[in-house]
Amino acid sequence: MEKINIRKRDKLRKFFREQNYLAVLLGFALLFINILLLTKISFVFTPFIVFLKTIFFPVLLAGVLFYILHPFVSLLEKKGVSRIVSIASIYLIVLGLFVFLVVTVIPIIKDQIDALIDNLPYFGHEIEQAARRFGESNLLGKIQENLNINVANMVKEYTVDFTKSLSSVTGNVTGFLSTVTEVVLTFVMVPFILFYLLKDGEQLPNHFLKFISEQRQPAAMRILDDMHYAISSYIRGQIIVSLFIGIMLLIGYLIIGIKYAVLLAILAMIVNIVPYVGPIIAITPALIIAFIDSPAMVLKVIIVMMVVQLAEGKFISPQVMGKKLDIHPITIIFIIFIILTAGNLFGIMGIILAIPGYAILKVLVTHGYRFVKLNT
Repeated sequence: MEKINIRKRDKLRKFFREQNYLAVLLGFALLFINILLLTKISFVFTPFIVFLKTIFFPVLLAGVLFYILHPFVSLLEKKGVSRIVSIASIYLIVLGLFVFLVVTVIPIIKDQIDALIDNLPYFGHEIEQAARRFGESNLLGKIQENLNINVANMVKEYTVDFTKSLSSVTGNVTGFLSTVTEVVLTFVMVPFILFYLLKDGEQLPNHFLKFISEQRQPAAMRILDDMHYAISSYIRGQIIVSLFIGIMLLIGYLIIGIKYAVLLAILAMIVNIVPYVGPIIAITPALIIAFIDSPAMVLKVIIVMMVVQLAEGKFISPQVMGKKLDIHPITIIFIIFIILTAGNLFGIMGIILAIPGYAILKVLVTHGYRFVKLNT
């Protein structure tokens, strides 16, 4: 009787091994059932989710800083400096740079932000007048008649709504206190997390491998190494490219004499971290300010942006990024879709993490394909 049961179990296992698609469908069905059950008892996980949200950004920022600073720590170690002293030296240098920025650059940014906020009503009026002038043109006038819309009134309504939203945001004491709390927590947590990453980060893969059988450890280590290389290459390369764009745009904006040049250049440098759609976001505020100034300034801004993007695309990115991510042009369309979806689901963090997520997924899929190919 026992032999019959063993034969039945062996036949069942053989059937599922031969019918791989059934196993996949069963896996998806079990995953769906688990997700459905979790949605019914989601309140149980609320404290855990709040905890994760609290530490997510500090851990993420510490991870990014780890990939930036780790090469310098390793370089000092090769020179004979102990790891602790190397980390302390890097911390002092970073602190010095931070103080330098606070003393020199931050006041300029603050003055330009204050001036921009003070001039927002003026900007709204100027944009409304420009829209009215465009609305009076023959072609646009006919379009407005056919569609029964008024561009000037629409712009006026959006301007009023934007002003109200801005007032609501700046006047929300609770939101302000929450933001201050998050910033303080980040400043407190990041140095500690970063210290332990720089000190013991290289040992993390070994701790992870303890949960994997010895037979599979070499393959798992190759996957971890490839993931580490892909993420570190992307982060370091993207930051170098963003710094280049910020510096070049600042030079260009100062040459053409656009207002708020420092603020616009720093904004462009930050949003350029967002892949593919970053440059579009970066040029929008510059075009609005240039549009209020004069049509000639709009043309100058476009020329500056084109020159910077051409230099970045033809010379900087190929040298810095190379083929580290090796993304096919057709894949870019798929990635942009991922970025937009991630933005809708997870906000700005989803947009920023979309490409590193793609890099990790690519590594996993590549190794998974090799594994299946070798075992079939």
